[in-house]
Amino acid sequence: MQEQLALIENKTLVGKRIPMGQVALYPIARLSILRASNESIQSFWLSPIALILTGPGFDIPLTLAINNEKFDLESLDLPLDLRKSLDSKKRHPL
Repeated sequence: MQEQLALIENKTLVGKRIPMGQVALYPIARLSILRASNESIQSFWLSPIALILTGPGFDIPLTLAINNEKFDLESLDLPLDLRKSLDSKKRHPL
């Protein structure tokens, strides 16, 4: 009988807006799911990867990468207020 390997599935998630006075913070995290060959979930873990800061004091939203990892903001399911902020201003590369 041939043994099948487990599969790790990764998803990048945008957390809920955290207001801090006039500034807002959006946490970005990676959810990793370890699935067995029968598709059952064996384990999962959440890793923070970045923070996005927005507010009146920023010409562009400021992105703080926690582990110097680059990712594409277009591929994320961003909240509407953050997407409008990014679309209306020049984007800062992650």
